[in-house]
Amino acid sequence: MKPTIQNADLLLGIQPTEVAKYLQSHGWHEQNRMEEKASIWTLPANSEPEFEIVLPLKPEIPGFALRLYEVVQTLELVENRSYFQILGDLVTQATNIHVQGIITQLDKLGEAERVILMGCAVGKFRKIKFDLTATDYPFAVKAYQERLPVVCTGDLVKANELFVLKNIRNFALDESWKN
Repeated sequence: MKPTIQNADLLLGIQPTEVAKYLQSHGWHEQNRMEEKASIWTLPANSEPEFEIVLPLKPEIPGFALRLYEVVQTLELVENRSYFQILGDLVTQATNIHVQGIITQLDKLGEAERVILMGCAVGKFRKIKFDLTATDYPFAVKAYQERLPVVCTGDLVKANELFVLKNIRNFALDESWKN
């Protein structure tokens, strides 16, 4: 069963320039531009059919999320990977994302208490950095020392090759593993 567009915010968090880099690195070729609204990409095939993607270039264009959904669906077909695996490779920012994982590093930087977590977000295992409040930090220390999983919600942003979680909410030890 194909997923439907349940979270357009994830699709809206995809930057067209990142998709273009992804396409280029996977053998696609830009064939044409329709002003600054869209670009047409093709993947040469040894046999028919030749695949084509219409990549929208401006998030403010009506139907942007739907067009990106179609891009991901085409990549799903061509690469024989799941929709969520491909989406996980393309997302550069996402709001209100649930993160679950294990803390691998704790740093105290002046007033900031930084955490590095290896966890699952947007369907992919990632290294995620975030700062915690003084109230939540003791829970992070306990989780780190005892190798307990944690959960939280926040806004994910890709910075270089690392993801940063901002606006952290509901940070807690993950008790679901006990059941």
